[in-house]
Amino acid sequence: MTDMQRTSRDTQAPRRPVNAAEAAHRAARARSRDEEESYRRQAMGTSASRAARRGDPARAGRAISIAAVVAGALLAAIAFFVLGRAVLGALLYSDETPVSTSKPAETDALAVTVDPDDASASTLDVYDRSFGVSVDDEGTARFYRMDAAGDAADATELIAVSGEPVGMAYAGGMFFAVVNVDEGYEVWACSDSQGALATCVASGSGRVVAVELEQDVLTLEGEQGVLVSLSLDGDDA
Repeated sequence: MTDMQRTSRDTQAPRRPVNAAEAAHRAARARSRDEEESYRRQAMGTSASRAARRGDPARAGRAISIAAVVAGALLAAIAFFVLGRAVLGALLYSDETPVSTSKPAETDALAVTVDPDDASASTLDVYDRSFGVSVDDEGTARFYRMDAAGDAADATELIAVSGEPVGMAYAGGMFFAVVNVDEGYEVWACSDSQGALATCVASGSGRVVAVELEQDVLTLEGEQGVLVSLSLDGDDA
């Protein structure tokens, strides 16, 4: 009967606050170890959960460590993003570097004026080729291509024409020879290959004293100035 009455009292309205003396008194009459421990904490004025939170410095340390790790990861992500953008920008700038548009060597053209006092001393050097001229006893100008060593003794004759050699030119894979003749001047051309047929591509009045070549235009100069400008386009020759 006593137990039933005690249970009825325990399930009534919320109990009033327990002061330290009463909590100590209840702890002395506790029926179990857990109940005794609860009353002792009440006597000290602190709940179990609150006491645990206050007395757990390890939990606070873990919270600080987690916050530091998160902050470090965020800073590392920002640094990686900035570095990645810088590297990408450098690569794009490198890819946009203008490409050289200079013409290949094979499109170049050269010309030389033959020395009137010593024709054989004049040579035209173009790419890996060398061209020269000589005049025989009969007054024939013989234009030839020398070997890689520049040896005239082992040369390939390209053009042989009666006249005084004035100039040589090379453009578009064609070799050109300029000579003065009794009637004026003549310009001969042939392909730069053995056995090619030479052809007179231009002639006119006046005496040529010098030749100049700019791109594919051959200019013949006389004693009074320019005599004629000729296009050395391979199709026209």
